[in-house]
Amino acid sequence: VILALEPLQSSETNFLNNLREGAAMVEAVGHPSFRLLADLYHMMREGETPESIERHGRLLAHCHVAEKDKRTPPGTAGDDFRAFLKALNRIGYRGRMSLECRWENMAREAPAAVAALRKQVEESAV
Repeated sequence: VILALEPLQSSETNFLNNLREGAAMVEAVGHPSFRLLADLYHMMREGETPESIERHGRLLAHCHVAEKDKRTPPGTAGDDFRAFLKALNRIGYRGRMSLECRWENMAREAPAAVAALRKQVEESAV
């Protein structure tokens, strides 16, 4: 079992608000099953850059994706995730990603969201 620690934006918590702080906690625990989660929504809200992924990527176990403004699914507002996706490619990340979004109608929105994210993933291949 892998436990992935997810740093959240400062408007939601005053503890562990970025990958650097999350990575410090993961390293302090020092257990191979305790890893880090990169949530691109929270990262963008906190002004984190793709370099955070490159710096702490060795600890990543999972990634979440949603658009910055209203946590909408990819493709809704047109957010560009390519710089973050390129960073994931540069560190050799082969883990899973999930869409952690505010859905209005998931059955209707999910196919377009997956297609929009897949397009950016393909465009980000290095």
